[in-house]
Amino acid sequence: WYNYFTLCLLYSFKDTTFLLQLRRASSVASTSRYIMIILIINYFNNRFLLEGQLIEVAWKIAPAIILIFIAIPSLRLLYLIDEINRPA
Repeated sequence: WYNYFTLCLLYSFKDTTFLLQLRRASSVASTSRYIMIILIINYFNNRFLLEGQLIEVAWKIAPAIILIFIAIPSLRLLYLIDEINRPA
């Protein structure tokens, strides 16, 4: 149904996008590998850097838990409203 030229263009586009995605993935992988190596080799550690780690974890987890407790009743209500408008 397609002529040969159109198929060649589609395959060329597919190959080009695949190569761009492969390049981006390898770039991200090499950058993260570089950062990990630098962090492992780094000898200039501040001894007070990890102080307060417990409060940091609590500071990050508390809003997530609050959002979950807000979302669960909201989703339940959303499904109930959807069922009222379209009864089975």
